[in-house]
Amino acid sequence: MSNPNNNLFKFANILKQEGSNITPYLQDCFKYLHQNPELSFQEFETSCFIQKELTSFGVKLQDIDSKVGVVGLLQGGKPGPCVALRADIDALPIKEESSCTFPSKKQGIFHGCGHDAHTAALLGAAKILSSLKEELPGTVKFIFQPAEEGAGGAKYLTQKGCMDHPKVDAVFGLHNAPTVASYKLGLKTGGIMAAVHKFTVTLTGKGGHGAIPETNIDSIVAAAAMIQSLQTITSRNVPPSKACVVSICSIHGGDGLTFNVNPETVTFCGTCRCYSPEMEILIQKRFHDIVENMASAYQVKAKIQYETLHSAVINPKELYETAVSVAEVLNIPYECPIASTAGDDFSTFSEYAPSYFYWLGNYAEEKDTVYPLHSPKFKIDTDTLSLGASVYAMSAIMYLMK
Repeated sequence: MSNPNNNLFKFANILKQEGSNITPYLQDCFKYLHQNPELSFQEFETSCFIQKELTSFGVKLQDIDSKVGVVGLLQGGKPGPCVALRADIDALPIKEESSCTFPSKKQGIFHGCGHDAHTAALLGAAKILSSLKEELPGTVKFIFQPAEEGAGGAKYLTQKGCMDHPKVDAVFGLHNAPTVASYKLGLKTGGIMAAVHKFTVTLTGKGGHGAIPETNIDSIVAAAAMIQSLQTITSRNVPPSKACVVSICSIHGGDGLTFNVNPETVTFCGTCRCYSPEMEILIQKRFHDIVENMASAYQVKAKIQYETLHSAVINPKELYETAVSVAEVLNIPYECPIASTAGDDFSTFSEYAPSYFYWLGNYAEEKDTVYPLHSPKFKIDTDTLSLGASVYAMSAIMYLMK
């Protein structure tokens, strides 16, 4: 790193000490959140808990006219820009099977993606930064976002004005990463998480007896041909240097186990993933071309529902350099991870301001934190919570002081 000034080193030393001091607080927050998970757009108690914690250490609340999600405001003692720190707060409809000693109290609901850890870490960062506010040149926003799990929570919150009053100049977020060793960061420039598209295709033909197929228009045969051909988007349209996924994840046709009736309709659903706006356009165009033209060839009617849930998470070079500085001044080892084809609607914030997404390592065999996101056995290495809080806090400090 290029000779950070004395103030940065001073703040880094404070963060290291405070990160250690607030470990019991972080553990308590995490335990409460883990035991009391709430699904997307149902995070009422979670939001109340966050509001209570923020106000207890002097962070003001921005009015976003919503019972889910929280935005905290910390005004520094000196003028400067506004930087936002974001954590997601929703859980998943999964039954917990992890080795956590304080499991979810809600049957069939579980923080199987680690949002409880993100939330606890951001509360820790808010607690630390509130004690340093007189020395901060600018404003820090703490964005606790509902409904990240495919429900459009980032879009919802930005439409509620979370990026305004005051206007945010940059956003930092983080996500635990079971593919990165605990106590390390995954830092990457460019695409780090994929754009997420979902689709449903309904084909309508003419049903009839399976013994006389010439009198029918077979929607099952049409669907089979389309599903095979859609795989050529990846193999024949997307350059080998560009990553892309087209997956058909469910298909339904016919009634029960009927063996001699061609159904009138067949529906199949799936997802497309990629890392650039150009590939998003290409994939969507080829998808429609294949389905529409093959529908004509097989004489079926095709209804296509194709939706972009959110774009790829792309880390800009200038904020990547800030992230590297954060890791180095805090003496945290880091690596360049392989981009994930999973998605995160953190990308929505980049439509309003430059945004950077860290991966916080969570892989530790000795602690049984080896399972992938959304696994019933998923588990957080809670010893990394203070690391997450320090990364959040130092990101704000580094950006404001630069």
